[in-house]
Amino acid sequence: MITDIVKGAGQTVSSITTGWVEKLIISGTLIALEKHCVIFVLFTMVVFIDLLAKWIALAYKELVHERATDRSLLSCIKAIPEAHRKGIINSYVMKTQFVGKIIVYMLITLPAICIDTAIKVSGGHAEFGMMVLAYLCLTELLSIVENLNDAGVSALSGLITAIKGKRGD
Repeated sequence: MITDIVKGAGQTVSSITTGWVEKLIISGTLIALEKHCVIFVLFTMVVFIDLLAKWIALAYKELVHERATDRSLLSCIKAIPEAHRKGIINSYVMKTQFVGKIIVYMLITLPAICIDTAIKVSGGHAEFGMMVLAYLCLTELLSIVENLNDAGVSALSGLITAIKGKRGD
């Protein structure tokens, strides 16, 4: 048993050194892109929450159409599968819009980050990436609040005005 452990440890140590150039390049790239990967994942989560809020709003409209007495947020969430079965929530359209939105946002954000990097490398200071990210995040937040407002969560109506003010509308 101990010889198996020592043998396994020896194999692990020898495999660590195999492909060290590739491992070094991949590790360096991931370290360099870490911040951007985290931002991308978080931003994708915000867009996904917006998609969920849209589903809730569509389910709410269906509950209103059916004259349901319980139109609470929880009822709207529970009504999402039924709205999907009825075709009110169309998976293909929603997926296409979701993926399309992510691609457009990346096409807008990537050049802004590249410009920031170029200016910083040349000794300047730029915040174009932050400006674009902040605007897009506020736009998504506004969309989430508007969708929830459409779903009958009226407590958020004042927040719509505040977000539009921060966004510059």
